[in-house]
Amino acid sequence: FDDEIAAAAGQVRERLAASDMARAAELLEQARGKYGADPRWKVLEQEVAKCIAYESGLKQAEQHRSRGDLDKAEERLTGLIREGSPDDRAGRLLGAIREQRFSERLKEADRAVGRGDFDTGLMLMKTLRAAAPPGWTAKIDAAYQQAEARKREELDRERQQREAEIASAAAAIRERLEQDEVPQAGAQLAAAKTKFPNEGVWFALQREIEARKKLLESQARAEQERLAIEAKRKAEEGEREKQRRIEQERIAQAERERLAV
Repeated sequence: FDDEIAAAAGQVRERLAASDMARAAELLEQARGKYGADPRWKVLEQEVAKCIAYESGLKQAEQHRSRGDLDKAEERLTGLIREGSPDDRAGRLLGAIREQRFSERLKEADRAVGRGDFDTGLMLMKTLRAAAPPGWTAKIDAAYQQAEARKREELDRERQQREAEIASAAAAIRERLEQDEVPQAGAQLAAAKTKFPNEGVWFALQREIEARKKLLESQARAEQERLAIEAKRKAEEGEREKQRRIEQERIAQAERERLAV
């Protein structure tokens, strides 16, 4: 009897080793009537039940993983390992899922950097680095350094573009001033201040605009005074010419009266 039960148990365990849970359960059921009362068989039943539950748990974890639900997959595998897994498949799958998680999070950080959201990308990498296994630290450090380099390049590019736009706006404002177009220069300066506030060049240009405005106003007043003086002079000349003609007419009239006598 002992040899028979050992042989039957061996067949069941052989199927378990091959991960053929269905055949193992079938063999167990077939021999239940003959060996079911033996304590050794009850131990085997528990072993089979545990293996079936383990295989089911692995399958569930794979399904969660395939749907992208890595949290549930990791939770299921952690439970299997805690309960005591019969082999290392749960551990290896858990390691693969964690690798996948790190890979996806690093890709998420790379995507943030790619769209110019450097602060988010760098923050994600720092968070990932804090929990990374030794095999990932070098990858994350390299990605972080590349992201920082891209950030510096982008900041340099933005700075150069900003400086070029400011210089162009300042040149256009001064061109207006050279043409004595003070209101237009003021309007362009206001627009430039709105787009690029707190730039030192705007304060200098404001002073230039005020100085040109004062100069033009002074010139305008001087021209008005000149025109007034010129008008007064012409009026006085006209009055003198009028008086001269009147005097000439008086003399001519007197001469005509003298001749008439």
